[in-house]
Amino acid sequence: MRLADYISFTLALAVTRISCTSAIKRVMDELSNKLYLKIEQKIEIATIMRTKALHMSAICGHISLNESDIKSRMQEITNSAISKIKDVLLPDQKIIFEDSLVDTY
Repeated sequence: MRLADYISFTLALAVTRISCTSAIKRVMDELSNKLYLKIEQKIEIATIMRTKALHMSAICGHISLNESDIKSRMQEITNSAISKIKDVLLPDQKIIFEDSLVDTY
């Protein structure tokens, strides 16, 4: 890898991490405010979201996948994360999540 390519890649990765971190914080704030999450729930959901972001980044960087495959795989990752989040929520929280928040996630 040429130095210029490495610098470009490193910069893109740093920007991605910053934007992912701020996006995760924004979603966590919204979930916390609307679902009244307990500390344990916040930790578990933040972990799920960080894992989702890592998987999404890996998919985007996968050269052998076409656009359709990338979209399909991203939808699978999102659906899996939503399912895992629902497993962490209490029954009344699940109702609120499904009714108003799942589409924004």
